Formats: sequence, structure tokens, C-alpha cells
Amino acid sequence: MLKNIVIPSSVKNYTFDSSKRLIYTDNSGNKTLIGYFGDEENIVLEGFTTICACAFNNNDNIKTIDISKLPNNSVSAYTFMYLNLDKVTISNLVTSSSTSSNFYRCNFKELNINCQLNNYLFYLCNVDKLTIGENVNIVNTSYFKGLICSYIDVDANNTKFISKNGYLYSKDGKTLYKGINIEQSVVFEQTTTISDYSFYYCDKLTNIYIPESVTSIGVYCFNYATNLKEAKLPQNLTKLSSGLFYGTQISDFTVPANVWLLDYGCFRVQNKHIKELIIPESVTRIGQNIYEGMIDKLEIKNPTISIGHTYGTSYTPYLEYIYAKQIYFHGTLTQFKAIFGSLNEFTHNFTTSNSFDELYCLENGNFVKYTFDQVKNSF
Repeated sequence: MLKNIVIPSSVKNYTFDSSKRLIYTDNSGNKTLIGYFGDEENIVLEGFTTICACAFNNNDNIKTIDISKLPNNSVSAYTFMYLNLDKVTISNLVTSSSTSSNFYRCNFKELNINCQLNNYLFYLCNVDKLTIGENVNIVNTSYFKGLICSYIDVDANNTKFISKNGYLYSKDGKTLYKGINIEQSVVFEQTTTISDYSFYYCDKLTNIYIPESVTSIGVYCFNYATNLKEAKLPQNLTKLSSGLFYGTQISDFTVPANVWLLDYGCFRVQNKHIKELIIPESVTRIGQNIYEGMIDKLEIKNPTISIGHTYGTSYTPYLEYIYAKQIYFHGTLTQFKAIFGSLNEFTHNFTTSNSFDELYCLENGNFVKYTFDQVKNSF
């Protein structure tokens, strides 16, 4: 049960309904619910035009919430926080268009959705069973970003989506929209696309099979799947997206042969010391901060590679947080300096501390060793 409610000094003329255990304001019929601190298990919300942030927070008594009778865009950000709910049904667009979550760190036994949603409705909410109704026909990758699902079902009359082994797929089975939080995961063979955030915060996941049919994996797909150790990447990928394995325990850093881009934070895993990272010749661009920690051997096979991260139209050249014992660069020292000398953070490292111990550059077909001081003094 909610122990106390702090009413901002800006809120005037509020009403306390002792029978329903509600505090609200009424401005010419526009009623705003400020907070509920009753002990009812089943809550039906109606008659309000706005539900304030934190109106339902840490109330252990609430088991079901019916918000179907509220008008569109009536529920504020962080309205429902830290609740353990048996069943919630969302059948109309009651949530605000805020970029902050309406349901924050809630646990659902059943969550039924049968309408289009705004972005960021949920954040880090665990769901035993998510049911997608027949009226849901658009899925923005942010809609379910914050849902950690054990099983997903889809209404048989839905024309856009299907459930396969509890995963949410497009009707043709080619796009995986949402994975589930289980120990061993298998993506179906005909799948070509794994969407953004598909396994976001799936902390039970330890390994996943990704078929060679997959050509695209979205941003932050496995972000903070903290126990993920194995995920062999298919050879048909052309880029490793931002935050791909961020916060995981992945140790195999093999880059598929057709990849041209290693984007921001794609290998920022928990392990801060890896033996080897080989960047193949196909890679023409490395994003900012692809890895954080120590690398025994960093090999860069493309001597004209560009490094940095694009924000909008501006280009920010950074390669920071990496310390390499050895760098094997398949180009001359002059080419190395042309690339890395323009990097603000890397150049900064040159003037303060070692970014590497030894650099090997190709001179007349042979690798020539340079110490850190030799490279530093040549700038």
C-alpha cells in the first residue's frame, strides 16, 4: 500500500475522497487523479481526464487495473511504478506521448494489448504472458522495448503478426520483433531481420542460434542480456549495429566477412580484457567506443578505414576506452597517422598515457615494429 503522497505546493483545491481513498483536483469537470492509497485489488479508472505521475506507486494490494474507460492520452509518465499485477488490458490509447515510461518496473502475469501504442509505454517490466490482439497492426521497435517477456501470444485474427514458440514475428515469419527471456533461444531459419531491442534486458538468455538467413540485426538487440555468452553471427550481416552486445558476456569477437560497419558500442561487453579483435578489410567504418577495455592484439586490415560516430550531420572522431598491447595495422605508419592522428581522444591519449605498447605497420610488404614513444614523437 502507498504509505504517503506528497502533493506539490502548486496543486490547489484538491479533494480527498475517503471512501475511494483518492486525492484529485476538479477544474470545471476536468478531474486529475493525484494519487491512490487504498487497498482494493481490482482498480477501475474512469471519470478522470488525467492521471498524474506516481499516482499508483508501490501498492502491493493492486492486482488488476482497468484503464479502458479513460480518454486518450490521459495517463502520465511514471503513473504505474513497482506494481505486481495479475492482469492488465490496454484496449485504447490512454497513454501519453511522453518519451518517459507509463509503466515502470512493473510485473505482469498477463498483459493484453489490443490497440496501437505510443513509444516507451513500458520500461523494464516483466511479463509472464503478453497477448497481442487483432487490432494491433503497427509495431514500432520502441513499443515493446521495455517488456521482458516469457511468452507472447497473438490473436488468430491479427493480420500482421504471428507467435512462433512464444516469439513475436511478422505474419510472413521474416522479421522477429520480440524475443523471449529464456536460457536457450532459437531464431527460425527463414528469418531475415531481428528488430531493435528484440532481446533487450533478457537476463536469462545464455546462448542464441541465429540462422544464416539473417541479414540485419537491430540496435541494442541484446543490450544488457547480462548472461548471454554465445551468439554466432551469420555471415550475411553487413553491419554490427549500435550497442549490439552491450553489457553481455560475449567473448567471441569474430566479425563476419561482409560487414562494413562496426557501430557505436557494438562490443562493449562486461569482459574488460580480451585476447584478440580482428577487424577485416571489408570494414570501412568503426563507430565510437566499439569496445571498452584491454585488447592483447588488435588487428586492423583496412588501411583507409574511418573511425568515429555520426550524430546528425556532425562527425565526432573518437576511439576511446581501448588499450591494446599490440596493434597490427595493414598499412604504413603514414596511413596510421592520417587516420588516428585526427582522432581527438586518441591523440589526447598519445600525450597523456600509452594507448598501446607496440604498433606494427606494413612497410614494403613487411611488418615493422614501432614503440608507443616512437609513434607519439612522430606527430
